[in-house]
Amino acid sequence: RLGAIAIDAFTKVGWVCAVLNVTMFLGTWLAFTEVTRPPGGQGGRVVGTSERKRPVASSADSAATPAKQPAGGAGRGAEDRSSSLLGVWALNVFFLVHFNGFAIQETLTTPLVGDWFGWDEFEANLLFTAAGVANLLCAVLMSILTSPKPPSSSDGGGGTPSSEQRVDDRVLLFASLLLGLVGWLAMIPPYDWHALGPRRADAHPMGLPQFGIGFSIVTVCFPFGRGLCLAMVGKLLGDRPQGFWMGLMLALGAIARIVGPFWAVAGYYLCGTLSVFGSCALLFAASALAMWVL
Repeated sequence: RLGAIAIDAFTKVGWVCAVLNVTMFLGTWLAFTEVTRPPGGQGGRVVGTSERKRPVASSADSAATPAKQPAGGAGRGAEDRSSSLLGVWALNVFFLVHFNGFAIQETLTTPLVGDWFGWDEFEANLLFTAAGVANLLCAVLMSILTSPKPPSSSDGGGGTPSSEQRVDDRVLLFASLLLGLVGWLAMIPPYDWHALGPRRADAHPMGLPQFGIGFSIVTVCFPFGRGLCLAMVGKLLGDRPQGFWMGLMLALGAIARIVGPFWAVAGYYLCGTLSVFGSCALLFAASALAMWVL
């Protein structure tokens, strides 16, 4: 106890989160500089010390940022703006799909490994710890893949870095959607169609190797999809105000994390894993198809 404040198994997690949030407030206040925009908030160069912090644009940025588009009249500008907003809306949907899968994964994993493999809560937490380490490794890998290409040998190695990324954002996002599709299909156990009731149909669950492969793929696809959706929205909007769109994306992600656990639990106990994991795979398949078309 600290006076009237009790710290126990139920309250310590809340206090740790509160301290971390205060740390983030201080970090934002001390470490970040507001971007200075020209009068009127229109396009143009970023000025001030924050210019050094601006990330190098990918090849997608050259087609998405209004300040870099070729002059083609007012009609062309309106068309490009409409196309950019269509991409932003699509990325919002892809963001929701990734977070829905993440919510279902973190909700169902503990009861699943208990039912299928007899694991206790501590062993399930070890699995999530391994997933957290995998997320950190994915962040490092994504930083490498999205970094600018090195100078070409024709420059003698001393030229300026290319404005193109090593791997295009769109390729990485499409790969994350395909990984989500494959991972959720791999999470579906061999189903007993002749058994009575959804839980009876899960009476012969998958083996540990199949679960490990499916869980690993689903774990890897989420950090790539989450980070790329946010980055691509920023590039498509260019110099336009982004607060509304970023807020909308995070709100949609929150909705997915609110609704996802309800569907995960209800689907698992009423309809079986085929309905829950199969619907996740269907969402990723539809998203990958939509991205291919767009």
